[in-house]
Amino acid sequence: MGNKVKEMREAAGLSISMLSHKTLLADTTIKSIERGNANPTIGTLQKIADCFGCRVIDLIDADGK
Repeated sequence: MGNKVKEMREAAGLSISMLSHKTLLADTTIKSIERGNANPTIGTLQKIADCFGCRVIDLIDADGK
């Protein structure tokens, strides 16, 4: 999941700080998710998904199925 978030962030041309600002999540939270060191809540994932215009399952499922 962390790799998917990072890929989507980079594809959108966003820095960690920019994603943090858009989602109202701390920079450290975004970094932890991307590194695979966090188990984010559904609410946190929803904020990220909303930012990218996707569903939470799209962040979780690397195959996008």
